[in-house]
This record gives sequence, C-alpha cells and structure tokens, in this order.
Amino acid sequence: MSYLSSSRISFAGRFLSDVSTRNNVDANYKPGAAQQNLWNASGGASVELLDCGALISGSIEPGDTAAGFVITGAIDKPSGKMVDLDPDWQMASQVWSMHLRIADRKTGALAVEGKMAVCAFRDLWSRQFGGPIFPTPVNGQPVGARYVSVLGDVTWGPAAQGSAAMQALKASASNGRLSVGWHVFGYFYPDSEPRYRTGSLMLHIGPHSDREPETMLMHRRIQGFSTEVEVGGQQFPFAVTGDIDFAVAKDGTSSHFDIGQGLLLSDVDGHLLPFSALPNGLSVIQKLFVGFMPQGLPQLVTPVPPDDIFHVFDIPNDPDWYRQTGGVVSSRISAEIQAKPLVLFAQLQGGAVIAVATETTDGIYYRAEDFVQRLETGDTTTVTIHARKFGQPLAGLQLHAVQVRPGGGGPAPTVSPLPPTDAQGVTRLAITGTDPGAPRRVNALDGEVYAYQYGHKLRSNGTLDMHGTGLGGLDVIVVHVRDPFPVPDTPNFERDIQPFMAQYAQLYPVMSQHLFDISDYDALVAYRQAMLLAFSRDIGDPNYMPVTRDMSRGRSQTLVKWLSNVTDNADEPLLRDRTIAVASMDIASKGPVLESEPPGEREDIKRAMGMRMAQGTYRPIMPASALERLV
Repeated sequence: MSYLSSSRISFAGRFLSDVSTRNNVDANYKPGAAQQNLWNASGGASVELLDCGALISGSIEPGDTAAGFVITGAIDKPSGKMVDLDPDWQMASQVWSMHLRIADRKTGALAVEGKMAVCAFRDLWSRQFGGPIFPTPVNGQPVGARYVSVLGDVTWGPAAQGSAAMQALKASASNGRLSVGWHVFGYFYPDSEPRYRTGSLMLHIGPHSDREPETMLMHRRIQGFSTEVEVGGQQFPFAVTGDIDFAVAKDGTSSHFDIGQGLLLSDVDGHLLPFSALPNGLSVIQKLFVGFMPQGLPQLVTPVPPDDIFHVFDIPNDPDWYRQTGGVVSSRISAEIQAKPLVLFAQLQGGAVIAVATETTDGIYYRAEDFVQRLETGDTTTVTIHARKFGQPLAGLQLHAVQVRPGGGGPAPTVSPLPPTDAQGVTRLAITGTDPGAPRRVNALDGEVYAYQYGHKLRSNGTLDMHGTGLGGLDVIVVHVRDPFPVPDTPNFERDIQPFMAQYAQLYPVMSQHLFDISDYDALVAYRQAMLLAFSRDIGDPNYMPVTRDMSRGRSQTLVKWLSNVTDNADEPLLRDRTIAVASMDIASKGPVLESEPPGEREDIKRAMGMRMAQGTYRPIMPASALERLV
C-alpha cells in the first residue's frame, strides 16, 4: 500500500523553499570569480510547511476531530533542507532531514509524527497554464512536481485517539511506517511578490507496506495525454494531462487514483483549468474520463462506440475540486480491471468519444528507486529498480541501462549488467565510481555527473525505445562521482583547507553574512567546536554541514582531522603553513558557463520539458486538428 489507500488523510497549504541559487551557475565555483547572482542567491536551503490544514477527504468524515488537524515540520529540530545534486544536474532536487508532525490546530496536541526518508522530486511537467510556449505566469514557474517518501520512527500522540480517521490510519500501518506524497506547484520566483520563495502543495499520508518502494508510487500508470498546438505559426507539444498513477485493491473491487498531480491549473492556488480554456482545437473536449474496453485496447484518436466502454470515473473539471480533495479519486470497480489496461477517453463536441491515452504497454511499468547517487571514487553503490505488470511484481523482465550523459574526462563509472527481475519484481544496478579525471577544471567543480536511462526495449543501435513505458527524459539514474581527495597525514590550513572552504564561503554567503567567514583561519579557530559538531554529523542529520551535501568525503574528513589536531602553539592552535601560497582548487569543470536568466525562464526547466516530451513520456503526440475533424 501507499498513500493511495482508503485510510488516506489529505492536507492542503503552502511550503517555503529557501534554496540558494548562487551554486546554480558553474562559473560561480571558480575561486575569485565575479559572482553571477540569480534570484535568492543567499538562501539557506530550508524547507518548511506553511498553514497546511486537513481536508474533508479520504478517510476524514465531517465531525471527525482530524478535520481540525494541521501538518507541520518538527517543532524541536532544525527545518528540512532542499538540495540539488550538482549545478549541471538541477532536475533531481531532494528533501533531506525533514520531520513531519500532525497535530490539533487549536491545542497543539500531537496526533502522529515521524522522520521522512530522503527523496527527490519526480514527474515534472508544465502544469500551470503558462510556460515556455505560453505567457509565463505571475509566479514565474509553471512547472509542478511530486515527492513520494515514507515516515519512519513514527510516534503516535493523544490527539490520534479521538479521531476515527487517525485510528484507521494507525491500524493499516502494519509495519509502523507511513507513506507520504507531496504535489508541489505555484512556486514564486519574483522577490517583488509577497509569496516569494513559497509555493502551494497538496500532501497525502497513508500506510506503507513492506516490499513496496519508499520514494515512488509503484502501482499502475496511465501515461499523460499530449498533443500539439500552434503558436505563432509553429507547432509545439502541449501536455493536456500528466501521468495518472493508481492502485487496485487485492480483491479488485476498489481503486484509488492520484489524478491531482496530472491536471492543468489556472493559477498558483490550484484551481483547475476548464477544458474550454484549452488552446487551439483542444477546446472541443467536453469531458475526459477513465474507463476500459473489455474487448481490447482501442486505437487512439479513433471514434469508439460508447456502449463498448466500461466507464470508471470522470476527470473532474470543477475549478475548486483539487483544492477541496487533494486530487485523489476512489472508485469501486469490476474485478475485470485486474488485467485490463485502463484508457483515458475524451468526449468531444457533438458526442464523439475517442481514446487519447492508455495505460503503459502491456501493463508493464518499472522505475528506479534510489535514482540520485553521490559516489566517491572507488566506492560502489546499488540502485534498486522495481517492475510491475498490472500492479503485480513482474519476474524475469530483462532491463538494460544505457549511459545518456557522458563525462568529459576520465573513464565513466563501471556499471554491471542488470540481472532479470526476481520473484519480487526487483533488479539492482551496481555502479562503481572511477576517477573522473577532473573534467570540469575550468570552473573548479568537483567530479563529474553521469546519467543512465533504463528500459526493456533495446534498439539495434544500442539506444533504448522508451515509447509506451510511462517514463520520460528525466527518469534516469544520475550519479555524481567525486574527485579523489586523499586525506593528508597532517592537514594544514593554507594547503589543504582554505582552498575548498573559500569556495564554500563564495557559494553560500548566508554563512558569512549571518555567522562567520568559514574560509577565515581565525574564525575557524574561534568556532572550532561548532564546526566539528556540524561536519562530523551523519549526512542525514538536520545539523549536517554543508547543508548542500556536496562536499566529498575526503575533503570533509580532512577538515574534521584538521579541526581535531590542536597544536602546542597557543597563538596558532590549528596547524597553519604561511609559506605555502594559496593555490586554485585542483578540481575541474567543462562546458559553457550558464548565464543568469530572468525568473521563469530557467534553461534547465525548458531543457527538461523538451527532453521529457522528446523521449516519449506523452505518446503519441497528436495534432489538435485531429480532434477537430472528429467533431
């Protein structure tokens, strides 16, 4: 099970993401370089939930005390942190060290709390009406995404005892852990707006089952519906819906669909975009609904006799529906759906019904869990990939991993062939980091980033055919392999510490502005104990430094070793060699410098959306004119 269950509890509100963007630009890493500022360059990476109240949805009935609950971060720990992997791969932002707490809004009494496992956002698409081919919305960011994780170390409080919804959730969480899903959208870039650095979210809590993935929904999926629209005489891909994930109960009589993540929005608050507002010929769509055909899959964009369709539910088009429900639909259905692919149908003006999107090919769906990896040279990491067929574990599926982002220096990491999936539908990819050869020397970035796509259909030229898989260009395994950094026997400040700490002081000015200059010898001596505490914490600890999680193990160990080695010289308690000139960082960079861009026009977002469309996430792309001809 996941949060797609009958004991689900949903919340709606806003979130703060105070990310720094100074480290988004490659050129900013070069010591002494003039800094290119983007929006919020001095951010502190904090993530907080803001005024997220429970919805009368899922298992919460009117009159249940849970209707007055809120969900927040921890009240006695530092906030969670949002962290990018690398400036050259910003499309896998992770949330670290986040604690969630559900409590009574009026009394503050605890219902339940737990620690959220590290997770990266997925399922990015331009869902707020605006974006690269339409006027940019006022918040500057049309893209939405989803986080999925689990809560561990769960503690139940007294407020849960008086709520039927909370008791049902507790009873269904047989392994003591909870599933959590966030839809995030409507994020504000412009600092002139009152909601600067905040966005909107829908949040769901449900039970988590053993052997289910922790950081993704792994049930069944209807691929998003995409078409083409004409803008300025040119045809552009346009997503009418995102992907719809759903789970079917074991007895086949009920199902739960997360459709909220896949619906277009008209504003930052989550109002749905009416079908009548769709561009060009798409406004001929009168209704979208989910169903299946007992006799087999229909052809796309071909009229289907309505009597041949088993109707499951309509896609809501009430502007307020998403804000009121959180976007999860529950439906009682026939057991026949257990092995039938579901279809997204469109009813057009005049009554014609056509199929516009279907479940993944043959009901097969797979996805990598630990797809964001930080890897030291010489270390080996393992990435788990789950495979399902109509929601059940699929054994014997042969997947292939193909490198799609090459490095620019030394040899790429060593990647083992994937074995066929086991009886639980699981296979594992082993990756060993090799010395990347300092390929990004120009801008002093550490290591190199590599990406691997995975799929079960390998073309004769060695590339993967991702058509019909439900995966897109961002569904890759991405690995940052760090440069080797041997720990000196006796570290000293000028040679071993100051070069990389100067880079951190340059990239994260929030430290120097509000605490102290972390590249200054005297300051490090004065705050030695605090630095030792922060840099020796476990990487999952909310007090871990650096909050960006991007310092290699060798550099971190060198710093801790130096801070620990007190000398007999009272004037210089930590070893310092004034005779050694401060050298430039002996790490690397390559490629073009990313220029500062106006809010809402980030090239990484545009590249990601283009890549997602190009690699088959929404297939087939059909001309809007094809719909008009059927009216």
